[in-house]
Amino acid sequence: MPARLDSLSFFFPALNEEDNVAPIVEEALAVLPRFADDIEVTVVDDGSTDRTGAIADELARKDPRVRVIHHGTRRGYGGAVRSGLVSATKPWIFFTDGDRQFALEDLERLIAASNGADAVVGFRNKRADPARRLFVAWVYNHLIRLLFGGGWRD
Repeated sequence: MPARLDSLSFFFPALNEEDNVAPIVEEALAVLPRFADDIEVTVVDDGSTDRTGAIADELARKDPRVRVIHHGTRRGYGGAVRSGLVSATKPWIFFTDGDRQFALEDLERLIAASNGADAVVGFRNKRADPARRLFVAWVYNHLIRLLFGGGWRD
């Protein structure tokens, strides 16, 4: 595991995240240089109907490390993740959701756990979700475990 990465592509899918897109991009530009010398930050706007895309475009105009992918129509979370993965230009790729559920500083733990692996997946035990969403995730996770076994999580 390298102590420091040469380069890193970071992206996040965003759907109607006008309140979060600027803070997460600014956080990424501040935090990610701690882990890599060369970074790119990509916003994947998945057909937002608010100002998410326009705000992301303005951020990209201000900083060449910021890129924006626009989906004219929604492709869903999987489609947004695929666009982010395909567009990444660096050998290391990191992504998270655009709703700021996860701290970008946690990348340090993922890098430490990589140990030559092709992929590392992390999840948070304590999420900052409303009670209804936590309940739905709990039901979903238990259903997945019941049907497929193992420790899969949403």
